Parts: sequence; C-alpha cells; structure tokens
Amino acid sequence: MTDRQTDAGVRDDVWIPTACDMCYNVCTVQVHRVNGVAVKIEGIPEAPPNYGKVCAKGNAGLMNLYNPNRITNPLVRTNPQKGIGVEPKWRQITWDEAMDLLVERLRAARLKDPRSLVAATFDRCSYFVLRAFMAAFGSPNATNTSAGFFCGNGVHPVAFTLTGSNDVHPDLKFCDYLLIFGSSHGFVAQQNAMGLAREMAEARTRGMKLVVVDPVCSYAASKADEWIPIRPGTDTAFALSLMNVLVNELGLYDIPYLKKYTNSTYLLRPDGHYLRDPKDGSPLVWDALNGRAGALDAVEPMNAALEGSFKLEGVEAEPAFQLFKKHLRSYPPERASEITTIPAETIRRVARELVEAARLGATIRIDGHDFPFRPAAACWYRGISAHKHGMLNGMSVAQINLLIGAVDVPGGLINSAAAGPDWRPKEGPDGLLVPGNPFTNTHLAPVPPRKVKQPESLELVEAARLGATIRMDGHDFPFRPAAACWYRGIS
Repeated sequence: MTDRQTDAGVRDDVWIPTACDMCYNVCTVQVHRVNGVAVKIEGIPEAPPNYGKVCAKGNAGLMNLYNPNRITNPLVRTNPQKGIGVEPKWRQITWDEAMDLLVERLRAARLKDPRSLVAATFDRCSYFVLRAFMAAFGSPNATNTSAGFFCGNGVHPVAFTLTGSNDVHPDLKFCDYLLIFGSSHGFVAQQNAMGLAREMAEARTRGMKLVVVDPVCSYAASKADEWIPIRPGTDTAFALSLMNVLVNELGLYDIPYLKKYTNSTYLLRPDGHYLRDPKDGSPLVWDALNGRAGALDAVEPMNAALEGSFKLEGVEAEPAFQLFKKHLRSYPPERASEITTIPAETIRRVARELVEAARLGATIRIDGHDFPFRPAAACWYRGISAHKHGMLNGMSVAQINLLIGAVDVPGGLINSAAAGPDWRPKEGPDGLLVPGNPFTNTHLAPVPPRKVKQPESLELVEAARLGATIRMDGHDFPFRPAAACWYRGIS
C-alpha cells in the first residue's frame, strides 16, 4: 500500500486490517503503520476466530517482518550438487530475473504436460490463489497439507472417523468436566488457539472442572483443577481402564447413543468380521424384541442387542459391544496403575466424576430445539500421538466420549467443521459415517472423475481403493514431474 504525503511532509498514520500468518489459525488482525513502518499488531474486536486477541507469536510478526536476516530478494542455486552438507551457493538475483526464470520453467512444464507441475503449501491465508493458478495451469497436483507424520496422525484420522471433520474439540460453552490427554486445548495451542482460549477462560469462570493427564506439568496442567502425572506413552492403558470402570464396574454408559449411532450392536463372527445378510450384504444385528437376527435397516435400533451370544447357521456371533466389554476387562485399575503409575483409586474416581458430569439421559433446549446434553468430554492431541501406536492412542480416548454419548452434542466433543463446500461426510454402505476429507483435494478432481482401479503398486494409498487426485511421492505417475512449487503467500 502506497503512503500518501501530507502538506506538512508527514506520512499517514493508519490501521490496516489483515490476517496473521504466524501459524495455521490465521487470526484476524490489524497492523498500525506509522510513517511507513509497522509499529503494532492488534486483534480486531469481535472478529472471529480470535475475537480481538493476539498471542505472543502473532505479536512477534513485527520481529519477523524486520528481522535483519530476513530474505527479501530472490535467490537462485548455483551449485547443481545437492545433499546434506552440500553448500547450495545461493546467488541473489533481481525480481525481473526471477520472473523470467519462473516463466521459462513453467512454460517448459506446460508444454511437456501440465500435470507435471506439482505444488504444495501450508498457507491457509492464500491457498485459494494457488488452487486457482494450478487449475488454470491444468494440473490437479496441488495440496495444502503436510505428510501428517509430525502433525496429527493420532488426531485427524480419528476425528474423521468420529465426526467426519478434520479436528475435534470440547464444547467449552456447555462442558462441565474436561479430561485432557497430552494436549493444551484452550491454552493458546492447536486449532482455533485464541478462540478456544477465550472459551476456556469463560468455562473455568463458569465452574467447569479441568483435569489434565500429562507426564509433565504443562501450562495447561499448571492451570488445571487437577494434574494427573502419567508414565509417557501409557495413555491408552489409562483410557481403557477408565472405560472398564464405566462398563464393567459401574455399568454406566449411554445405551441409546451406542445403539443409534455406533456399530456396537453389529454381530461379529469369530474372525472379527461383520456377520452379513446373505441377500444384500448389510450387517446383521440381533432383534431382542423378536428373538431373531435381522438386517441393520430392518431392526429398530433400540431393539438391537448390545450383549449376548447368538448362533446363526452354525456361526457363533456376538455384538461388537460384547467383545469390547471383554477386552476392557483386561485393564482393571490395578493393572493400569502398574502400567501408568496412576493410583487405582484415582482411575476409579475420575471415571465416576466423568460419567456423573455427563448426565446420561439429560437434554437441553437451545434456540427452540432439544438436544442430548452431555457436558463432559475427553480430548487429546500431540502428546499421546508422539508415541508408538499414536493413532490407536487417540482412538482409545475418542472411545471414552462414545461410551458416554458425548460426541457432537452440546457439552461434549464436537467437530470443528464437518459441513461446508470441502466437507462432505455421508452414510457409508454399512450405516456408518464416511468422512468428506478435503485433504484428498476433491475440489481439484478431474471431470469426469477418475475410475477406481485395482492396485498397481505397493503404495499404501493403493490399498484405499480411491481414485487419487494427487500423488506427492513421485512414484507411478504416468508422467515425470518437471517442476515443483513450494508456495508461501505471506512471508
């Protein structure tokens, strides 16, 4: 933006609305510019997602801008050799030279095959610009996500399975009891960092109890009502033991929720697979009212059995929940205590506090509509994901919410964005939710869509039986990538 000189020779003093790009939350901010120099960053009152607040990292944007070591001109590599410890021998060039070089490389890629241009960014501010450019260029091979091994491989797949959304977080506006595993939800971290920080402060003022399970006294743990130290990497044992207390000791769990919204009633064969209707292949459940097996859609959910053993055509079948109960018995609090170092009495107490706070069977009226009310939740993130079986660790914590019916209901664990143009969750063939994952870049899919084919390689993505729209690993392309663009819209 050009500065305007006044008659007195003093430049404008202006506030410029913009977006913070110091992390992926992209908070709304305004920058105070005086005499051509940015001097302060502030939030914009009541503007989502941060509602006028800016974290320390956001305020450090000024340091980023005026860092004396900041690269402000294009650099070109002069050493063709690449590798660890190899000096690139960067040479500074002009913007005109950089533009000529880019045009030359892009023109060559386009003439060869437009799809040979591959691009990636983690820039939430301006990904739409890259997306539009790639679509116009003729390449579907753009992504706005990471490989996933450093971020949320113990979070995102579980969240997609649970709610159809990339992320889940506690409904702090109504939650009365929050159990956090290796996370700092509500303490200026993760998704919607500033918005959740405000909601956390309001929830604590309202009286919500916060219990943090973490090997170290993190910032969240230091502010919690209770910090429960745990041996690193043993969170799953604690979660399973909590559920064992709920199911096998207290007998307290949300039966209607399990029957209506989970596969708890699906009959399983001894090999662990669903017992299916020979006519249409749909999962079978046991109709306890009529004393016979029936296809999923033919049996009223509340009549389907959660427990029992049933013999059908020589096959001994049990509901999934029955098998889950058996598995949980392997984790009594005494055994879990030996694994986690958490006292058995603490495990039993937390389980009872959680289920009592969940108010099984309660409802709440919001804006003239009645909803199930489960003001208790368990959440997790990086802490338990950074261990072996990180995804299974996340699944174990997610299951706690399912048991008490606290998923996508007021007060429980809710999705962050399971609706919208890039989120298309739907019902799968077995009656369960199938997520609409935007990270598959369905918005860049070719028209007509590619056909699903048999696997052609040993890549993991081939096992998913999807018409993949992008491959970033360079293998099995019908063409050879000619150019790669790692893009940042704001630096």
